[in-house]
Amino acid sequence: MAVTLVVELWPDQTKAPGMALGAVSQFDIDEVIVKRGGELIALKRKKDAKDPAKSTWEITSPLKWRAVKSRVETMLRLFSETRPSLRGFEGKDNKKYGFDGKNAIEVTIMAGGAVRNHFIVGNRVVARTEIDPRTRRAKKSYETYVMLPKDKFVYQLAGDLREPFDRKPGELRDKKLFEFDAADVAKIELHKMSADEADVTLVGTTKEEKKLVSDPKDALKKKKRTWSFVAPKEIDCDQSQATSFVRRLAALRVKEFHTLDGSLDKFGFSADSPRLKATLEDDTSVTLTFAQKTVEEKPKVDPKKKRKKPSGPKKVTHYYLHLESNKKEVFEVAKYTYEGLFKPYTAFMDRKVLAGVDPKKVKSIELKHDKSLVALERAGKGWKMVSPAGVTVEPNEIERFVKTVTALRAASYEPDAKPEQSGLKEPELYAKLTLEGGESVTFVLGKKNKGKSRIYGQVLRQKGRIVPALFYTSVERQLKKTALDFQSKVVFKLDPSKLSNLSLRYREKGKTTKLMLRREKAADGKSHWMVVSPEPKVYGDAKKIGALVKRIGQLRASKFYPGKTATEVNLVKDKAYVEISLSDGTGSRQSLIISSKSDGSYLYAKGGAPSGVFSISKYVIKSLLKKKDDLKGVAPAPPKNETPKGPTLEKKPAPKKPTLE
Repeated sequence: MAVTLVVELWPDQTKAPGMALGAVSQFDIDEVIVKRGGELIALKRKKDAKDPAKSTWEITSPLKWRAVKSRVETMLRLFSETRPSLRGFEGKDNKKYGFDGKNAIEVTIMAGGAVRNHFIVGNRVVARTEIDPRTRRAKKSYETYVMLPKDKFVYQLAGDLREPFDRKPGELRDKKLFEFDAADVAKIELHKMSADEADVTLVGTTKEEKKLVSDPKDALKKKKRTWSFVAPKEIDCDQSQATSFVRRLAALRVKEFHTLDGSLDKFGFSADSPRLKATLEDDTSVTLTFAQKTVEEKPKVDPKKKRKKPSGPKKVTHYYLHLESNKKEVFEVAKYTYEGLFKPYTAFMDRKVLAGVDPKKVKSIELKHDKSLVALERAGKGWKMVSPAGVTVEPNEIERFVKTVTALRAASYEPDAKPEQSGLKEPELYAKLTLEGGESVTFVLGKKNKGKSRIYGQVLRQKGRIVPALFYTSVERQLKKTALDFQSKVVFKLDPSKLSNLSLRYREKGKTTKLMLRREKAADGKSHWMVVSPEPKVYGDAKKIGALVKRIGQLRASKFYPGKTATEVNLVKDKAYVEISLSDGTGSRQSLIISSKSDGSYLYAKGGAPSGVFSISKYVIKSLLKKKDDLKGVAPAPPKNETPKGPTLEKKPAPKKPTLE
């Protein structure tokens, strides 16, 4: 339940005739003048040149600046309807009602060049207080003392007519510094932003999109700009960083305005201060100078909070910007705003360190780390291993590696990193990519940083700036590849359609099972799979044996173990779990031994095309363990128009019947 307290404000004075402030549509009001003491604030409506239906407000006095539209509209809404006086009386004590020279606010509302309302605002008083039953908070309703110029009567009007007009020019100023949009910025120049004082120039080229966007907020969608470095040269630009920077510049907001009544030195500016210059599409430009100053300030004490001992002064850093075209003011901004614009050239460098390298144009790779050296070359549509020689490679693995290298992203750039600190003078790993045309790029890795969470690396190019960077340590694992990692993982290199013999032997639960399959010509003259062992020989099921052969042909190594020997993982005939032998009609023969020992869900294996010990999925091997009955089939039917072969009887001529002569 809401509780209402009504306070009757009725001074015991002579009653005055009634008055009312006239209603004026807020869309018709084009000028507001507010006077307080010796200060005058003039606000004027400014129509949008592109869209006359839209408009903004600007302060024309005491300075020229954009006004906060929402605060001006709060003033205008007061006159949306007629405001009659509740009561009136002859006021003799101007100070009591707020009409003295210090507190009185004179307001003039104009529409179409004519004065529509002209009055003086005094104090406001609480008319009633309501307690919100849900939030338990008090909500106050006000009444305001108002006088007409050159009149002796004081009137009380419903509502708060004082708070909207009781503002200083700084409170009505729009804190957004610039009027241009991010899409209008065509060029960015940064001077002395980095430790090496390298000047940065970014140029954005515009590409108009076919899709038109009606909402001006989506201007960047309509004008998509591609940014590139002009200086320093030969550096790839991070489009997202450049676009974000331009948007941040266009949306720059001021924390506080400071009047410049002397030298810029007192704010920390000097001749060597960093600068930012933004050139717009219409060739106009804005230049900002950066400065920061640390001073000792006493902390602000909240009277509501009690402290045992007042704390001493603390060092506080203020961040300032100076606009070259504004000689009268310095703008104080928040720390995150300052740091968002104070950027070295490395902030705009593409984190993708090999952004300009196309994986498809990599002609050869040289990878060296520890005591391993791998050299790979493109051969037609595939790859071959040059060093070590004689290793059959997996083309997909090499393509994946090339894509990994060309997609490497830096966590951050560290242009000030020292060689002894980074270890890049004598790198622990390098990957050299030679491109079509002979150009080469080399990626090197050095030492880990102090926290061990990052590792130093850099790209060495034949041209362009070399900048050390920090990468996540996972990059070391991604690049430390050996010849085994690129080796083909296909176990059997036999064409299943040409396979003539298949031998499968395995031990399970203490029992050994041996299967021998052979292709033979049957009575129908066609080649069929026969299960020749164990005896007796029977026809095999073509579909089931075909599926088995297909699975065996698809066997792939999962992982290689260069340090393991066959003996230590039971890869010898008398201790093997599974043995598979294949041969074709040309006499080519391959065999595979699979151990009973496992590495998790993988079994050790040796044989086939790969060299050394490797592993195969336990579940894949289990699917190969078949018995004779699993593969048993039926004999093929003889051709329809053919008599079954077998012993034949000689046909004797029938005896002649006697004839009568």
